Amino acid sequence: MVCHGIVEPAASLWASNIVLVKTKDGSLRFCVNYLRLNAVTKQETYPLPIIDNCLTALTGSLGLRSGYYNIAMIAEKDR
Repeated sequence: MVCHGIVEPAASLWASNIVLVKTKDGSLRFCVNYLRLNAVTKQETYPLPIIDNCLTALTGSLGLRSGYYNIAMIAEKDR
């Protein structure tokens, strides 16, 4: 790939090595090793909101069902 100009060498903390892994049937699988990238990436996780609370907060506002019909179609052929 380097000879054909598809990829170029990189020496960055964000670069990931390319690995060819042999599968059960003996063929090769093209994989990307993200171990170094995961080591320098800051993991931030946030819990998902409870969907019932989100839907309750929308009660009384513009209905979710009618939102689709509020988008204007400009071209007659699209109507």
